[in-house]
Amino acid sequence: MEAAIAAAACPVDDRPRAHASGSAVAHMTPLRRATLAALRQTLRPLSAYELMERLERSLARRIAPPTVYRALNFLCRTGLAARIESRNAFVARKMPSASSGGVFFICGCCGSTQEVGIPDLDTLLDDRAAALGVRVERRIMELEVLCADCVSAAADRPSAAAR
Repeated sequence: MEAAIAAAACPVDDRPRAHASGSAVAHMTPLRRATLAALRQTLRPLSAYELMERLERSLARRIAPPTVYRALNFLCRTGLAARIESRNAFVARKMPSASSGGVFFICGCCGSTQEVGIPDLDTLLDDRAAALGVRVERRIMELEVLCADCVSAAADRPSAAAR
């Protein structure tokens, strides 16, 4: 089911998004393209080791962990991917940019992840921080949710009380 959802919601396209900087587009190596394509094939965050296994299968060669981390660092630096801190995993960005006011909604049950852009969120948070006399050094915008599919599946299961 995950693959079908991913294909509909996130078509695999190994070309960098138009929003990525010209520099990022110019530096897209075959491994970086394959890494981005693998991230786009799923709706859930992938750990570097899960990604390494997928890349080894798709490229039919062994890939060392540092190589995967270098590709991920590049994709994150250019805004094409993001690290999901709570999962120590990575996703392709739907709205590639270095800082987009994006928030990640992560299903605590199945792990599906959606990125939602919230205009002016960064400005709002910076203004609130300034009012408190502090400066935001790092943003981690992740919310754990229960996705619609998991809510529906839970509703379809008989509860323990009904048995």
